[in-house]
Amino acid sequence: MGAGLCKEVPDPRTGMTERERRAIQETWKQFTKSNHEYGVVVFGAMFDRYPEYLNLFPLFRGKSTKELADDPKFRAHGCAVGYQLSSMVDSLGDPELVEALIRKNAIAHLERRGVSPFHFQSLGHAVVEVLKEEEGKVMTPPVIAAWEKLFALMVSITIKVFEEGPPTNEPHGKSAHEKDDTGTSSPSTHAGRSDNPHRERRHHKKRPMASASGTPSPTYRRH
Repeated sequence: MGAGLCKEVPDPRTGMTERERRAIQETWKQFTKSNHEYGVVVFGAMFDRYPEYLNLFPLFRGKSTKELADDPKFRAHGCAVGYQLSSMVDSLGDPELVEALIRKNAIAHLERRGVSPFHFQSLGHAVVEVLKEEEGKVMTPPVIAAWEKLFALMVSITIKVFEEGPPTNEPHGKSAHEKDDTGTSSPSTHAGRSDNPHRERRHHKKRPMASASGTPSPTYRRH
């Protein structure tokens, strides 16, 4: 009976106990401390395990992971992945925040061609494999199970977001900044507006200047 009272109760939103949360945070802290570009390490490991995923990224398509290791754009994307993971891990004590972070990440990937929620499950496999290689002594079966719970949570929330579709407050049609295949934004031009500011100025008619009283000042002509 006493043992039953001491048993930890999983959080209803994350499915993780306090011990599992601490285990995830401690192993991630050790890993990030040992690897300066930890996000790049994880990102590269995913492509080592699933090389076909490179086809989802036009900038990286047709390249090997060895070639990409020194590619600044690849490293930048890897760093972004690492920061996102760190945000989730650091926020495990706040289930609502974790869910919000996962939802935000899922929404950002909604319209990326070819991306599905299960790609994040693959990312989870890559993370666990890297941690087992780098932090083997502390990656015990219970710790591995805790990490698997985190990515199961990530996948389940991402599936819901993909089923819901784009947020209803998103404008329909073309937006002011449209995403291209690389996920970057490109400003759209205003309909009917010239790209040449000098051309616009040429067609602009001068108007009489207003006086202090608010009425237009008379226009004087030279005789």
